[in-house]
Amino acid sequence: MSLSPLLRMLPPVVPPARRRARSLGGGGAALVAALVAGAAPAAAQERTRIDTVVTVGRDAVVDLALVSGDVTVTAAEGAQVRARGVSDGELRFEQRGSAVRIWVEREDRRRWRDRDAGDERLEVVVPIGARVTANSVSGTVAVRGVRGEIEARSVSGDVEVREATRRLHASSVSGSVRVERVEGDVHVESVSGEAVVDDVAGDVDVQTVSGEIDVRRARTTRVRVQTVSGELSYDGTLARDGRYDFTSHSGQVRLAIPADAGATLSMRTFSGSIDSAFPLTLQSGDRVADDDRRGPRRNRRAEYTLGGGGARVTIETFSGSIELVRAGERR
Repeated sequence: MSLSPLLRMLPPVVPPARRRARSLGGGGAALVAALVAGAAPAAAQERTRIDTVVTVGRDAVVDLALVSGDVTVTAAEGAQVRARGVSDGELRFEQRGSAVRIWVEREDRRRWRDRDAGDERLEVVVPIGARVTANSVSGTVAVRGVRGEIEARSVSGDVEVREATRRLHASSVSGSVRVERVEGDVHVESVSGEAVVDDVAGDVDVQTVSGEIDVRRARTTRVRVQTVSGELSYDGTLARDGRYDFTSHSGQVRLAIPADAGATLSMRTFSGSIDSAFPLTLQSGDRVADDDRRGPRRNRRAEYTLGGGGARVTIETFSGSIELVRAGERR
């Protein structure tokens, strides 16, 4: 898996008018530099605060960006955006119709190395169903109860999203990412943090480098889960017309499969074992013996049929093991 797509996940934290003109490099240091460029603090700059309420309508679009602080977004009935925040830089607020943008603008880039970005925080209440983009460089990003389209990103902080619809994109470089209760497609990226996707109805795409991936209670027909060195687990449906791809270089891959599932499984591991709690039939027609289902079968690629076939499942790991267990079975 290439690192570049993961390390280019965040836009610069600069005024919205400048965003389209920027591009990010592939390295982690270049990423952080691009994020804070145009947002460096002046040594003597006073803290600024914002505490305001505006009417926007239910089709609100809210764009939030901080450098070093936490961003927290919740939702309420009605058609207003309520924002409270504090920053060592110039905290800017802009409204155009139903679109609201809040960001930090700093001056004197040369002094960035001589001073910490300071304590920033931003708390925003948006209408239920609003479309929200929330970014922070080193702070935690939390979006809860919005039930709209969400993008949430951080470089070194954790990212949490609860209740989203249509589309969700959540990412962090060194923090963990956790999303819950999503009615729509989910895309999650992390370099070294854990990624947890819980209770989702929609396509699932999760990628990490060294973090573990845990997908739970998924109701989906399309899954792509990739990690380099982390463990990978999936507990969800296997729809007969679905496609499910799981890849790990050195981590274990564990699938909890419903008892009535039907699937064609293509599995490969170089030095790990393949263990199954289910009777599997080789595509050639040779049945795997019951006393061999639990035994290790190493260094092979093979296709098996489970329950008459149906869903297309691909599982690949180089040095990790593959384990198929019954849904609800304790780990």
